Amino acid sequence: MRDTKAAIARREATTIRIETMLTSTLPRLVTKADLAEKPRTTDMWGILAVFLIAYGYDLVGFAVLK
Repeated sequence: MRDTKAAIARREATTIRIETMLTSTLPRLVTKADLAEKPRTTDMWGILAVFLIAYGYDLVGFAVLK
């Protein structure tokens, strides 16, 4: 029983430390995310095109290997 109470006390202390860290860190991260530049639609289409081209090259490479 003593071991269980000690484990609960340690868990509570750890939980309080985690909660304190999150409380102090999250507001700053949210502010940074709000100020960050968001990608434009054309940027996203460009990224998609690069991925599709790379996928196409992979398909060609696999066909050549067979």
